[in-house]
Amino acid sequence: MWDLIVVGAGPSGLWLAKRASEEGLRVLVLEEDWEIGLPVRCTGLLGSEVHSFLDEVPGELRRFGNMLVCREGDCVELEIDSVLVERSLFDKGLASMAASEGASILLRTRALGLRGNSVITNRGSFSAPFVALAEGALGGLSRRYIGHGGDFVMGMEGILAERPESEDVKVDVTDRRAFFRWSVPLDRAKKEGFVSRPGTFSGLSSELLARKDLLAVRSGPIPVGPPRGRPIRRSVAAVGDAAYTVKASSFGGILLGMRSSECLLSHLLGEEDFSACMARLYSELRKVRVVARAVHRLLDAGIWPRWLPRVRLMAEDPVGAAWEVFKRRPLRAAATALVGALLYLLRK
Repeated sequence: MWDLIVVGAGPSGLWLAKRASEEGLRVLVLEEDWEIGLPVRCTGLLGSEVHSFLDEVPGELRRFGNMLVCREGDCVELEIDSVLVERSLFDKGLASMAASEGASILLRTRALGLRGNSVITNRGSFSAPFVALAEGALGGLSRRYIGHGGDFVMGMEGILAERPESEDVKVDVTDRRAFFRWSVPLDRAKKEGFVSRPGTFSGLSSELLARKDLLAVRSGPIPVGPPRGRPIRRSVAAVGDAAYTVKASSFGGILLGMRSSECLLSHLLGEEDFSACMARLYSELRKVRVVARAVHRLLDAGIWPRWLPRVRLMAEDPVGAAWEVFKRRPLRAAATALVGALLYLLRK
């Protein structure tokens, strides 16, 4: 009856269901939770490239044109466009789009395993020639049936009943226990969170949980791409967080997950091999990971922060940017050249 079964109704799975249904495939989405979009598992801050997928972004709350990057109270301002969405409404909007194209969505249906072309669930079995695993970071089917895996970091975010001190998104790299902390302003509150370095999650989470103005909190593992191994085996493929399509710089993966769904759609339509398409995406993620590690090492070494506003210039002309820094601060020229070269490679 079905051409495609999608396990998981997050952004990656729902986008795949929508796009495949548009192409005439009969799609069934299986979601274990009682409601689309709940529980909320991320901040909901998307890059401006979301508009390459959607003309109108479901659940959009506000847009930002700048980001403050700070260390020990010293901040620089970067021109980075982003869109803040209410994640539950964003997911519900994608579900509505998928359903309007003909996709069927079953809630409270947990995938327990695979047998041949069938997905075994708590509500019986469902069969299709192809199964897409969009089960997120915590799902075990992709590791069990595809056999790939990768690295994780731990993150936590709280909603605080405190008016934000800035109307911009703020990233702080002062605390070396975390890769970074972030603060996102809301109307009468703010979101604050962190991504912890190895062995530091307990202490950081205790501090956040002790806040008296804490209204809500969420935490969980974040897969960091690329993975070890291929994200497809025979007629089963992983997309989204299950395929480790998460950047090591921002630890965000919604839009990359939607791109992985486009890769799988091309595969299903016979236009491009899924592994080849994902190889290009993973190549980007490897470069991002190299850049992220280099930047963190520079920050840990105290090289901060006046090269940051030149990020865009360095991406276009690393040699010229390095020379401008060299004329003023020769000792920092090598570091700037390194960051510039890495960002230049990132664009390739």
